[in-house]
Amino acid sequence: MPQIPPPDDTAHHDGRLMHDISDLNTRLARYLLHHLDADAGRVPPISAEDELALADQVTALAVALRARATTRRPGLRLLTTDH
Repeated sequence: MPQIPPPDDTAHHDGRLMHDISDLNTRLARYLLHHLDADAGRVPPISAEDELALADQVTALAVALRARATTRRPGLRLLTTDH
């Protein structure tokens, strides 16, 4: 009888990252459409709190994506905003 392989943490983390990217993509599309509707006067503008929450999600995802890239290519020199 074949043995069941152990859980693959990398595959789990990659799946989670893809889910988070998809979720963020949806939120960014809604943000853009809401912004256009607000610009046309159909809805009130987006609150600063909602924009900050979205910015926090973008930042967290960028950190996760950078961590994944660093893990995949440890010797890779990554561009940063740090000087």
